[in-house]
Amino acid sequence: MAHYGIGDMKKRKAFLIVSAVVVGCFILSVGGICYYKKREENRRANMEVILLGANRSYLNSLAELEEYSTIIVEGKAGKEREQRVLSTTYVISINKELPGEGYTNQKFNVTKVYSGDVKEGDKISVSQQCFTWKYEDGTERLISRSAVKPYEKGETYLLFLKYNENRKVYEPVCDYQGIYPVKEMQKHATTKNITQADLSYIYHELEWEGLISMYEEVRRKYFEKQKLD
Repeated sequence: MAHYGIGDMKKRKAFLIVSAVVVGCFILSVGGICYYKKREENRRANMEVILLGANRSYLNSLAELEEYSTIIVEGKAGKEREQRVLSTTYVISINKELPGEGYTNQKFNVTKVYSGDVKEGDKISVSQQCFTWKYEDGTERLISRSAVKPYEKGETYLLFLKYNENRKVYEPVCDYQGIYPVKEMQKHATTKNITQADLSYIYHELEWEGLISMYEEVRRKYFEKQKLD
């Protein structure tokens, strides 16, 4: 994910998972940049996930999250995805290319606006640092540097987004702190003492700095108050 030069963010090195699957499976080299559109949906939900290392920043409060968001909206994930693999790494020991950097842009239909220069009904592209990769055995795996599982078609999310001028897309601020599934948030609007295990439907099951504290702040302001009203 892109960094935004926020001086008071706490920077931390995220995990690096070395998977036996990555080492053991040879990859069909495609060379250069791969670019195509995907219209088959929900295949990713059942894919094995290869999580790669990433430098990640996180914020300490909802006020900071709101401050650094270009727009804050609720949006429904559409079916159109656009994937790009930016780089691969050649590994001499196995004489193969391994997947490196890449991302997927997905269209969202804006259903509610909290702040920012957008309106209901607008379509926006939201980027995520993940992509699918086909191995020589024909299986596809999800290669991800994001803590968030792929956005699901038809699901509505509360999004805290920063606009990436270079790529002309929106990105969730601080990755996992910038996106929340509305249906699940409404269901747990008044639930206390949420744990990360309760959030496995959206986040990969590892420990993420500042996730629970931010989730609780977002829940109280954007969902608990609405339910009580």
